[in-house]
Amino acid sequence: PKRRLTAAVRKNDYTEEFTIFWNTYPRRVRKPDAAKAYRRAVERINEHGHHTQNGLDTAHELLFIRALQYAQAWPPERMRESDGDFRMHPSTWLNQDMFLTPEAYQDPKRKESTGPKWEPLQN
Repeated sequence: PKRRLTAAVRKNDYTEEFTIFWNTYPRRVRKPDAAKAYRRAVERINEHGHHTQNGLDTAHELLFIRALQYAQAWPPERMRESDGDFRMHPSTWLNQDMFLTPEAYQDPKRKESTGPKWEPLQN
């Protein structure tokens, strides 16, 4: 039998955009909490224009890209080295606005970023 959604989770929290985020985020736990946190994060991003500051069209794009970056910051060897799954729950990640500080995703033991590096233009 399908579990009924609690009153705290609105049916419209499970949007197509949330589903894309959910399937991208590397740790899928507590989906109802994540859906609520996602809705509130989108509201904050839209209110403050964080997506436009990053050259993106929508809050959803910002959350999707940051979820990808967060997933890439946790390769299998980092999971083995840290001896457990220390990735944040999606609701925590969203509620703490971790999508605004991708530099915090890197493993402190690794000095070099695994992602593309920004370099100033040479004249």
